[in-house]
Amino acid sequence: MGKLVSVVIPTYNRANIITDAVNTVLKQTYQNFEILIIDDGSTDNTENIIKEIQDQRIKYIYQENNGPAKARNNGIKHSKGEYIVFLDSDDLWHPELLEKHIKILNANSNIGMVSNHSLYKTFDGQYIRKKTCQAKNNKEYLRYILTEPDKAYPGPSTTMFKRECFEKVGYFDETLDFCEDWDMCFRVALFYEFHCINETLTYVRVHQNSLSRTREVEKFRNSYLKFLQKAFENTSLLQEALYNFVSNKHTLFSCLIKCKLLNIKNKAYSNALWSIGSWALYKSRDSFVARKNLMESLKYSHTKIFNLKFLIALLFSYSPLFMLNVYQKLKKGSGKAY
Repeated sequence: MGKLVSVVIPTYNRANIITDAVNTVLKQTYQNFEILIIDDGSTDNTENIIKEIQDQRIKYIYQENNGPAKARNNGIKHSKGEYIVFLDSDDLWHPELLEKHIKILNANSNIGMVSNHSLYKTFDGQYIRKKTCQAKNNKEYLRYILTEPDKAYPGPSTTMFKRECFEKVGYFDETLDFCEDWDMCFRVALFYEFHCINETLTYVRVHQNSLSRTREVEKFRNSYLKFLQKAFENTSLLQEALYNFVSNKHTLFSCLIKCKLLNIKNKAYSNALWSIGSWALYKSRDSFVARKNLMESLKYSHTKIFNLKFLIALLFSYSPLFMLNVYQKLKKGSGKAY
């Protein structure tokens, strides 16, 4: 029959589309699964919609509104499967996703998580972009998740974990409003190998026209920077994972490794602040917050001023509101939200 897979679906006020997510699981070629729908304090009729679906493998769990990290942790705690995978209630899967992921995990005891590429589109089917995992090994994965997360992690609905990963590294960090999934994948990759299936198996549906408030941008900033702070706190563990090197002695090689790690750290913070600034422009149209973060990005990488994309974002941060609308259209055309 195969090992049990726990599919955790966090949701909030998605009564109109939650059945799409459930059905994309029910149609999987691999059928030994349980579905845990964690309702994060919905005020619509999500519960009634779920209870209309006649399948004993579905469990509905309600919690007070506490965010996605709490919902995912609640799902893990109530799950029984040896493998755990998360599906956002907006997203859809290829029918063979579970089967392909499980095949990799069953065959490789050293692999702790499996991912795949994802396709982003609007609810009316308009193509936005494709996210691919470009890391070829764990060292690349760790570097990318810190410096260019999109190159390592195609989205929360793409990755299956062995249960033992959470027993080893703990649950999702509930103090993070954003980036809790990056943080989890980073911690798992410190101890386990990862594998990316070179196929697009996840379809992410995006609410394209929604604007974020400046407060949301601030939450994103705080979460992103806290994730990086946590990641770089344990220098010796990171050195071992990236360079197979552990030493407290002040040798020439030790200094070289520390310099390499410092370069990664500077790149990580510089790119993070660039992303935050771009998001402030694109999602909130807040030029002041955008400019503040973009300028701070230069403190970690002075050469970024010669990057054309960065320079365009910085120039638009000095522009009037109608020009920010132009910037938003440019970003839509490029296929990136921020």
